[in-house]
Amino acid sequence: MQCALLGLAGLLLAAGAGASPAAATTANDLCAANADPCVISTVVAVTTGSVLDFGQRELRINTGGALDVSSGTLAITARALTMQAGSFLRARPTSSSSPGGSLTITLAQADLAGTIDASGAPGGAVTMVVSGRLTLTGTLAARATSSLEVGGSIDLTGGEVVISGAVQAFGGNFEGLGGDISVSSTGPITVSGTLDATGADGGTIDLDAGPGAGNAGDLIIAKTAIIKSDATAAGNFGGTIDLAAQGDNLTTGRVFVDGQLTASGRTGGEDTGGGDGGCVSIAASGDIRMLDAAATFNVNAGGPDGSGGEIELSTISGAIEVRGTLTALAPGDQGSGGSVSIDATRDAIVAGPLFAGGGDSGGGEITIASSAAGVTLEKTSSASVAANALGAGGTICVESGSGGAAQERTVVIEGDLTADGGTGGGGIDISGGAAVRVSADAVLSATALTGRGGAVSIAVDSGPALIDGPITVSASRPEAPGGIIAIDASQRIVSNGQLDARGQGMGGSIGLSSGGGVDVRRPALAGSSAGAGGEVEIVSQGQVLVGATLNTDGSTAAGHSTLTGCDVTICGMDHPACPSGGTGMLTSLGPNGVNRIVGRDSSFVLGTMRANTQTGRNELVYNGASEAEPLVLGSVTPEATVIVDAGVRGCPRCGNSATEPPETCDDGNQLDGDGCSAVCQLEAPLPGDANGDYVLSSEDRVFLANEIFDGDGDSVGAVSGGAFAGSPGADANDDSHVTAADLVAIARLLGE
Repeated sequence: MQCALLGLAGLLLAAGAGASPAAATTANDLCAANADPCVISTVVAVTTGSVLDFGQRELRINTGGALDVSSGTLAITARALTMQAGSFLRARPTSSSSPGGSLTITLAQADLAGTIDASGAPGGAVTMVVSGRLTLTGTLAARATSSLEVGGSIDLTGGEVVISGAVQAFGGNFEGLGGDISVSSTGPITVSGTLDATGADGGTIDLDAGPGAGNAGDLIIAKTAIIKSDATAAGNFGGTIDLAAQGDNLTTGRVFVDGQLTASGRTGGEDTGGGDGGCVSIAASGDIRMLDAAATFNVNAGGPDGSGGEIELSTISGAIEVRGTLTALAPGDQGSGGSVSIDATRDAIVAGPLFAGGGDSGGGEITIASSAAGVTLEKTSSASVAANALGAGGTICVESGSGGAAQERTVVIEGDLTADGGTGGGGIDISGGAAVRVSADAVLSATALTGRGGAVSIAVDSGPALIDGPITVSASRPEAPGGIIAIDASQRIVSNGQLDARGQGMGGSIGLSSGGGVDVRRPALAGSSAGAGGEVEIVSQGQVLVGATLNTDGSTAAGHSTLTGCDVTICGMDHPACPSGGTGMLTSLGPNGVNRIVGRDSSFVLGTMRANTQTGRNELVYNGASEAEPLVLGSVTPEATVIVDAGVRGCPRCGNSATEPPETCDDGNQLDGDGCSAVCQLEAPLPGDANGDYVLSSEDRVFLANEIFDGDGDSVGAVSGGAFAGSPGADANDDSHVTAADLVAIARLLGE
């Protein structure tokens, strides 16, 4: 038997007509004990403190039906709760000035197309625990009904949660804080609707998929989703949005987010000031993917002096891909930029704009990093921490990892990086594990208007630096000094983009240091038109080719250029080693300017060297060996001074079987994978490679057996002694000793 209809009087009460329906306090007051489902089709008033326990039965509220506890408390337990569109479950008072009530619901399944409402002044509380699937297509609210009160709290827990409707815990827009929304699921969470915790100050929104040991969930924020905890009162702060997913890191524990996430501060006046931006944090054990270019994370501040908020994306073992917009701006004149952090384990890919600029208090911070793979900023990307005319530029850090295949540890910059400022340029720091490439489409800029130019640093652990785009750290005003450009690579540096560190008050500094060769194909400018010139320094363990202008000119004093390498060539006369058409020039015009070339094996001046004819100098330094004597066929003004310095050593030649610093080995060849690399550096041992041939095979097992009994002890440092000169790879289990246990480890490594 289904529950009885209460008639027109109950419906009139729901409409505010003042009728008084009968109260219900137990499940059996609503339905017969064996009714499954228990169907509510009219408005039923429930006394506060009631516990409706339906056991393993379904509670179904049809269109027009309602359970109403006003501002009281109600607990419901059932196998399932089904609410049709137009149905209600209310803990909302009739007076807009009374507090919302409290609903506690425990289920195995929920299908919610109706309205659950615990709004009030302040908002009430809704707690729902569903062991299975929770589907919300309707509205769940714990709003503040007064502009002065705080929003309520909504806490949802499910085995799987799907939200395409609205979850509302917003506070009053004058003084009321936003409320708290928490959604947790042992399985996946999918949001395509709206989650709203806005308020005078924004509230908090937490989504957590797959928490706890053994659980697994993805978190999916569809492109139609809007998740917001913005400030709504003048001068107030944005709130907090935390998203998390845990799983096996491959098929679960991922976050896909293509909607709008906002936690912005609000602009105020002179009395209130501006509100700071809030915080958006996403943490996943697997990948984080933002694939829709229209997706946005916004933690902007309000003017005039609010600080931008924080955006943090991090993974335990996954990749991060961002194709939308991340913005932590402080648009006010006195604001300070916020921070954007992307911290991946595998590849980090950015294809959209990142903003953390500011006002007088300076630009913010942007970090893009991978701990074990590569970083790519595609052509459609940009990163800006620029400040206004009275602020200093912020900092940008891009860093690839140190593990995985070489190509996976490369930093590729195809978009613009901007750290410009008024009172000073900011900093751009790029670090690559295997290589750094700045494409011709990219622009790296840390310029200054009234202060010192900024700094750009590029470092590569084990590969080349290929610079095809321009790098600019110049300063514009007459009193301002230029900035600093430093490029350091273990292998070759190719500078095919203009390097500009010019200043007006003083020239800047450009330094290129390479374990391989250095090839300069575009101008490197460190001079000054109104002050002392700067410096350009190139240090190479290989060949130096200069096919463009290195300028350290100054008006009050010239700077200096210093080039040191094995074979140094100032290009000209179509020298075959130089890029086609390249003509090099070292210019340090101005009082006391110096151009200096140190050729450890040879030096050729086929282009131009020039300095002040009265006080300047052009110096060519070598070790006195006839085969290393400098050759000058180009234009040198004033005439070059040749200096013999016996302390100048010739360069090591990898592959000549002689270990010459900075070589750490030389096995007579230039091959990788044989223990001594192609650039004559020791390679890490291959576990189980007892005979040192860099191939793991059954032969290593035989060699190891002999090594164990050859009388030279069992420490890994002793393997080269005794009757068998073994390799450190004999320590197959990596315990610093060579014992019979390593035979077992080799068998495992061989898959036996």
